[in-house]
Amino acid sequence: MKNQHTVCIRSAPPRVLNVKEASAYLSISERKLREEIALGNIKVARLGRRILLRLSDLDEFVASLTV
Repeated sequence: MKNQHTVCIRSAPPRVLNVKEASAYLSISERKLREEIALGNIKVARLGRRILLRLSDLDEFVASLTV
């Protein structure tokens, strides 16, 4: 039996997410999320090589997309 890792953060998300968790939270691919980060559309914090995203910044990004 394979060990399957799933990201279940919608019910009680932490305040700070990594890229994998943030992409699951936004329901977009990690690649698309990294693209938005590179364009400067989403604020991030870097800790060494780790990219950390605040939940409030992700919500702000989604709000900016609202028409």
